[in-house]
Order: sequence, then structure tokens, then C-alpha cells
Amino acid sequence: MSSSTAMDKHVGGVAEYRASEGKTVEVPYKGPVDVTLQDILGGLRSTCTYVGGISIKRTYQTYHIY
Repeated sequence: MSSSTAMDKHVGGVAEYRASEGKTVEVPYKGPVDVTLQDILGGLRSTCTYVGGISIKRTYQTYHIY
């Protein structure tokens, strides 16, 4: 919870010692999300090959991802 909007909603505002991260914007509809999700999954699968994993699930179970 880092945006000013989220902090206002959940804790009543941004504390003096904190800085908000990002901002809340409305993004116009651009189409189904499935294409974007497939791109993200493709990137994850590619990452698995770099670390020697055979699948996303197996890589997550085997390696520590920081």
C-alpha cells in the first residue's frame, strides 16, 4: 500500500515520515487482459530457462527468488 490514495483509504493519510509511491490513474480500456497475461507468463517461462527450471511452479519450489 504505497499510493496516497491507498494510504488515505486504509490508514487515514500519509504519515510524515513516509512518501507515497506512484499515483492513482484511470487507464482507458484497451482490450482483453489475456494478451498481456500471456506476455507476462512468457517472460516468466524465459526466466525459468535461465535458472535451469523446467516450469514456473518447479522453479518457484526449487529456487529462492528475491
